[in-house]
Amino acid sequence: MTLHCIQRVNLAFLIIAVVSTSILPSQAEIVELDVANFETTLTRQPWTCVLFYDGHDDRSSAEGDELLNSLDAEAAGRYALARLDICRHSYYRRAYTDDDDEDEPFLEAYYTDFPDNPSTLMDSMTTLSPSSLLKFVDVFWENKLVLMGNDFNIYAEMPLNTGTASLEHLVGNATRWLGQRTHLLPVNSTSLITAPRQLQDNQRKEALLDDKNNPQKNDFDFTSYQAEEEEYRESLEDDEDFVLQTGSESSSDKSFFKYQRKTLNVALKAQDYLQQLSQIICIYLMWTESYEILWDEDRKAREDTQTNYGGHLERLHKDVTELIESVFGTDEQGGKKNSTSTEAKQQSSRTEVPPLKAYLEEFVLGYGRSPTALKEYIETELVAKFRETAAGRRNQRKETTIEFALARHLKDYMSLWIDTDKNNRRYTTTLAKLVQNWHNLLVDFHASLHKSFELYLKAQKSIQSTDFPRASLPVLDITDPDNTALLSNYTAFHEQYTQTATPVVLSNVQMFTGDKAWTFDEIVKACGKVDVTLDLQTVLPVGQPSNKEWGGLGEYLLDFSLVLPHRRIEEDEEEDEDESGKVLDDDEEDDFYNYDESINLEQFSILSFLVKNLYLFDWNLLGKCDNILYNRTLYETTPSFQIPTVFGAFDLMQRVTVHQFADYWPALFAGTPGTHTKLHTDPKSMGFFLWLQSGRKRWTVFHPSERPYLYPRFYTDSYVPDVLGMDRVTKSGLRANKYLSKRFPLLHRTEQVYEFIQEPGQLVYIPPNCPYAEDNIDEDGLTVGIAMNIVPHEVAYGAHLYDQIHRYREFGSVELALKYKLFEDSADEPSTRVRDDGLYMTLAEFKAQ
Repeated sequence: MTLHCIQRVNLAFLIIAVVSTSILPSQAEIVELDVANFETTLTRQPWTCVLFYDGHDDRSSAEGDELLNSLDAEAAGRYALARLDICRHSYYRRAYTDDDDEDEPFLEAYYTDFPDNPSTLMDSMTTLSPSSLLKFVDVFWENKLVLMGNDFNIYAEMPLNTGTASLEHLVGNATRWLGQRTHLLPVNSTSLITAPRQLQDNQRKEALLDDKNNPQKNDFDFTSYQAEEEEYRESLEDDEDFVLQTGSESSSDKSFFKYQRKTLNVALKAQDYLQQLSQIICIYLMWTESYEILWDEDRKAREDTQTNYGGHLERLHKDVTELIESVFGTDEQGGKKNSTSTEAKQQSSRTEVPPLKAYLEEFVLGYGRSPTALKEYIETELVAKFRETAAGRRNQRKETTIEFALARHLKDYMSLWIDTDKNNRRYTTTLAKLVQNWHNLLVDFHASLHKSFELYLKAQKSIQSTDFPRASLPVLDITDPDNTALLSNYTAFHEQYTQTATPVVLSNVQMFTGDKAWTFDEIVKACGKVDVTLDLQTVLPVGQPSNKEWGGLGEYLLDFSLVLPHRRIEEDEEEDEDESGKVLDDDEEDDFYNYDESINLEQFSILSFLVKNLYLFDWNLLGKCDNILYNRTLYETTPSFQIPTVFGAFDLMQRVTVHQFADYWPALFAGTPGTHTKLHTDPKSMGFFLWLQSGRKRWTVFHPSERPYLYPRFYTDSYVPDVLGMDRVTKSGLRANKYLSKRFPLLHRTEQVYEFIQEPGQLVYIPPNCPYAEDNIDEDGLTVGIAMNIVPHEVAYGAHLYDQIHRYREFGSVELALKYKLFEDSADEPSTRVRDDGLYMTLAEFKAQ
């Protein structure tokens, strides 16, 4: 779906659009829009003026109400008036965003010139700027007046920025326009700004072709693809042995895996080193959290005996503390005072010490050291220092703003990020050395674990088994009355599974209401022409070397040689001239052609059986294939898609975040046998669930406490060993376990490991921070599933914010979440918008929590 973020809509256009040709005697009613009355309210009149407001911003919402009331006097019967609390309707926050915002941090999305001129920036939506970030309690959504048609689309919008125009001025303009216009433009006669559903009704899709190699209806040379694939498979017949992801493929004598030490390299930008520092810190804290928080005393005793984990960790802590001290010194500013010598001035652009000491001391060595410590800090330092109730805290906010170290050092980091972007050379050497030294401390720590484990085995005169024990999971039937009490109780469910990081399988789950099953072929018929290019991934077979990216996935690119000529979309011709300047006939050798490399869903359904390991991965249905989710509007009375209550009743992204993920899921996954994702964790401490429509999946899931022994990659959320290779039999008849055991011996120190097969109709829930890998194993066709990521309440104000602070830092997300935690009455309460049986809630109820 294409979104347009309009900064200012001509008020004249807005009022022209809202004046109705029919004049009724009664005064217009101002309706508070919600799921229950949305459809009936918007179909009552051709047009409805809707005030989007933030329920926490009392002043701005009052001004918006005053404008609506003034319009009400003139509107009597001509058009409908309504209000919508944007805090509770994440689906319509798309009116505040743009497609270009999807991969940008919060500030970049809303500051047009961020970070070029940070001193003058002020975001009208949140009032955030580098100089005012401390006032995180004043983060609000901006009031906006929108024009919605009876087809549920948004046709015009006007930000109500009273800073540039007084409310009285806006009311006066509106009143004058209402007096001048008496005719409406018909719905659909003007430009569409935001469409809440994909308009495909008059674009009926052709059925999936029976003849999949028909070039007259499909513009790929599928025959060539098929021939190429046959040659590829023949080339693999002689090389079927399990190959490790690291080391020499030709050597049969492989030693255990070793992280590579980092040498000093100042070739990158300072901002790149700052990002690497964040990633290194996350690995350090992850290894620390297992021992300090997640392992019980018995587990710590076992690890101390076999790997001396506690002793090596104590040494690592000491080395990290000394490293921070050596780099940043002890002066009260948290950094060394720069020398004023001539030589020092010449080097100052590279060797200045960044103002990071306080940030590191508090977020790495202090209250930000673990999700548990951060959550406790938020509860005690933030919530407890305000009044007891959310209402009391809101009132106190109007009187004073309390500065917290959390907000202060987020601001410091943000300012440093801006500074490194403006001055690439500044801090380069200091940050490069810091990253190098910290990286190498982690390498030494991990090597020490290896050495200690090896000495333990020798002392015990035992040979490490090559078996990898894994536990199975119970399956809860959602239709079994004995499970209703648990599966209709959000808090009880997450206490049992999320808090303990235990995956669970639900069976007989119905994600669609009504008679239509929405098989993959039916989805293709409904949305076959929609582009899926950016969501196509490839991954090498299990056991083969893969890239180092998240999940081992790589972008799929259409082969130029197999694109038919009529896919040429641009031709750049160069004109040759002789010595006299006369233009010569073009020889065509200088011509350049661009080709359409896009792939739609229908074409994927064909290519997936011709191109090995082509995986449709996490393709967003909302906004792209709405036909399977609802018929007319998301808030219709008979929705098509529903979500189990235990996953939908609380999602922090739906409640506060401005990141694109708030409006991303549900998403479609589809892959042939052999498509898979390598061991990885989902970002931002999000939980994940996948409902299987067809096919079969094999899952391998580890408890978060096992991450130190999973050989994490330092700079991506993925891991080195290909654990899907466990128990695979190679061509020589040996199990791949022998290779894995020798190369990655610490895998045998993992204790909480699960493996299970998912069948159609089952839903798998992976709690936050659980590393997992999944493999599509159905030999008969595509394995198809629908999935969502969520931020459960159990991690919302702990692990999620912890990850935002340490690794991802979409600026503003932390501030919005803290504002929500402090001032929202239901910040800790699951939604009560559920079906009568308590087991499901509609997608609309999920988006309006």
